[in-house]
Amino acid sequence: MHTLEILEAGKTIEIPSHWDECSHDQAAYIVREAFEVISGNQPIEDFQRKVFCRLTGLELDIKAAYRQRMNLNKRNHEMLCILAEKLCRWPFKEVENENGEIDLEFNYDTVVNHFPALKSGSQKLYGPEDLLQDITFAEFQWANSHSQDYFQAVREGQFDEAEESLDFFLVCFYRPGSDGERGPFIADEIQKNADLVKKVPFWKKHCILLWYTMCINVIQTIPLKIQGIEIDFSVLFPEPSEAEKAGLEVKKQGIGWRGALYDIAESGVFGPIEKTEVTPLFTILVYMYKKHIDYLKTSTNEN
Repeated sequence: MHTLEILEAGKTIEIPSHWDECSHDQAAYIVREAFEVISGNQPIEDFQRKVFCRLTGLELDIKAAYRQRMNLNKRNHEMLCILAEKLCRWPFKEVENENGEIDLEFNYDTVVNHFPALKSGSQKLYGPEDLLQDITFAEFQWANSHSQDYFQAVREGQFDEAEESLDFFLVCFYRPGSDGERGPFIADEIQKNADLVKKVPFWKKHCILLWYTMCINVIQTIPLKIQGIEIDFSVLFPEPSEAEKAGLEVKKQGIGWRGALYDIAESGVFGPIEKTEVTPLFTILVYMYKKHIDYLKTSTNEN
């Protein structure tokens, strides 16, 4: 958090400096305005000013000043712009493009689900917990497949197919329910349920996809505490070798998540396929991690 003191008014204002410090409403506002920048509909300077006003609560005061023809003097206006750039540019990061120029890239680096529910007409669709903590193995498999289809369609310029895949991805996680709890996931109903999210704004859909990819990246790369025990799932997702990255070797192909499902179901540890599919994702990952550690111990003993 940034702390802003307004001495004349005797006020102290806390301003979020990261997505994790935002309320759901603040995050949604920032994302919506950021997508206006991404789409080229507004300059970054307007984004910064709007976000600064929203986060500080000064927006109504500024509007009142304009209504009363009491515009900020030049010095105060310049100070406002400096503060806005300093305190409200964090949703973007600077990256160097292939021409050596600096571009701004939207950086949605949070595992907090700032969209726990979506509106579909008069109906509410409930989504997953932070870091996908409550999704099942089946939800993960289908969502992962449709997210890959989306990115592939975008790369190929097939935007109608991309939009369809994005909707399919979304309904893997967002469903009607009660008391904030989602109803059960049924893979055969993905296509039918896609109509429920047709009117959800694109910026919100795409942000949820960015959130999902961030969650997966964290699960794959950062040690997590599960029931008080730190587990590093990165061993289940090895990085390609330098030779593979350079194209000198063919990247080793694993059995994939569907293959993992069959293997785990065959072991019977969670029951048949139908039972394994509704097992929580993190329970599956912990099991896979344990099997990996057991395999390493066995290999060490044999050597």
